[in-house]
Amino acid sequence: MRASEPGDPAYQLWLKGQGVYTTNGAVLAVIKKSAPERSDPDLFIFALPGNFHGYYRGYSQDTERTKNYLTWAILSVVDAVEFVRDMSKRNSDIKQEIIPGKEVQSAEQIAQFVKDNAWGHHASCSNPMGPASNSNAVVDSNFRVHGTKGLRIVDASVFPRIPGFFIVTPIHMIAEKASDVIIADAKNGVV
Repeated sequence: MRASEPGDPAYQLWLKGQGVYTTNGAVLAVIKKSAPERSDPDLFIFALPGNFHGYYRGYSQDTERTKNYLTWAILSVVDAVEFVRDMSKRNSDIKQEIIPGKEVQSAEQIAQFVKDNAWGHHASCSNPMGPASNSNAVVDSNFRVHGTKGLRIVDASVFPRIPGFFIVTPIHMIAEKASDVIIADAKNGVV
């Protein structure tokens, strides 16, 4: 069943401005710099109601069943763990930290915990776009792989650097650009 079909009760609620489709699930989000000298924020921290440990089949149902948990999802560095801990200390409703837990306290221990447990599903930048003169560049601005013919890469790997906290919108943008480039090249007989 597609979301917009009449039999979808969540869609019917959405039409009224209600229900699960009206939220991304986060109850709070913080965007901040890990250091004042940074030009742009590098920390994205958000709170989710439930016990969230990552993505796997059935994760959303498991998260929904654990309403007495609050998960802080942290994108980036050790400073964010310390920031969240400081915020949590101020809230008497938060009874216990489960992960990383009270045994992980020093900056070194937190750094090791992050190194050992960090995960992500927004991989990017392994085939960066740039001119052939750049030894790190893999594809040109038309998504053609340098030194080949008839091969292009159109995915998050072409970003020269990570384009923000969530990369889905930039991926849609490069896909649109790539489709325009590929169609134009096909019309002009370019491989």
